[in-house]
Amino acid sequence: MTLKSSCPDPLPDPPPSLTLASCTPTTYIPTSTNLSTSPQPRRTNRQTSRKRSPLTFSPSAVDGGTEAEIIKALEETQKEVAWKYIPLSGPSFDLNSIKNVTVQLDKTAVLNCRIKYLGGKTVSWMRTRDLHLLTVGRFTYTSDARFKSIHQPGSEDWLLKIHYTQHRDAGAYECQISTTPPLSTAIWLSVVGGCRCQ
Repeated sequence: MTLKSSCPDPLPDPPPSLTLASCTPTTYIPTSTNLSTSPQPRRTNRQTSRKRSPLTFSPSAVDGGTEAEIIKALEETQKEVAWKYIPLSGPSFDLNSIKNVTVQLDKTAVLNCRIKYLGGKTVSWMRTRDLHLLTVGRFTYTSDARFKSIHQPGSEDWLLKIHYTQHRDAGAYECQISTTPPLSTAIWLSVVGGCRCQ
């Protein structure tokens, strides 16, 4: 009866850290294996252990100014129309304060349009005779320097001032609110005195 050896075929080049033991039912036995159970040094995460400099924020310019300037502008706008009671009917004219105006020739005429509950809408002045737009808000849209729009923040009065009035300035002027559809009321200007020579 022949016993078959359980030893594996010899490796061509065994590792230097391994030596062949005697041919026994076991295979290669590492002689230099370190079976020490000493704890390995703990690896530290370099990314987390690195010191970080504190974050600092500096005001940056955005859309026409710094954040502080934009906040200030928003607060000023809110003071103009902030949280005022606005009825469901919307803005309305104070007809008791809107009256026709009579002025002497070459004098200054002031047309007053008082509006309640404007609620952020825009007020415009237009000359009815030729439908010429004179002012929008506080800006003047005519090349005639005698016309000027006047409005104080927080006030309900929107004024149209005409310097050095002439007889041709007489007629109806329309105060209009930019609602849908637009609301408007007319004020008649009369210019007296002097000679209306043709």
